[in-house]
Amino acid sequence: MAIGNRVKECIDKFNLDDLENALIQLSIAFDGTAKKEYPKTVKVGERFKTFLRDNQDIITYFAFSGNMFIDCKFNGYTIEEIIYEVLRCGLLHEGSIPNEIEFINEILLGRNNGRWRFPKTYVQGGLLAVIGAESNKNENIPTHYTTVINGKVYKVNDLWGRRDRIREIMMKDISEL
Repeated sequence: MAIGNRVKECIDKFNLDDLENALIQLSIAFDGTAKKEYPKTVKVGERFKTFLRDNQDIITYFAFSGNMFIDCKFNGYTIEEIIYEVLRCGLLHEGSIPNEIEFINEILLGRNNGRWRFPKTYVQGGLLAVIGAESNKNENIPTHYTTVINGKVYKVNDLWGRRDRIREIMMKDISEL
């Protein structure tokens, strides 16, 4: 299946409050996109984390309500290590959100009682990183799918392969502060 199908399914599952299946679709979209973006990198974990690292500004901007965390460590782990090693591997190898991860409505990241706490808004940041990837420029989903960025509605199909446009929208918001 195409990356566009994974994105559509992720959005649909998220809107149904089926976070676990939304995250599975997002993880598959990350895997597929990373494989296209870094075809010479053979190891799945290496290319997956490289994709996350190269898009950490987009992912964290949307996950943390306009705050970007670049090259940060949380309790000794980078965001890409947490997402790949704990979340993605748990989801795809065990079939469920690992007990070490808790998704919350608040905009924060950290550990509480031995569990990583992640904002649910991480899904939007992850999706926009996938959608914006140059290798996905020919993808599409039904035309009625939209996303809200800084209070403005954008058609998802207008953002495929437009990482530059997504970053432009982000920077415009930051420059207006």
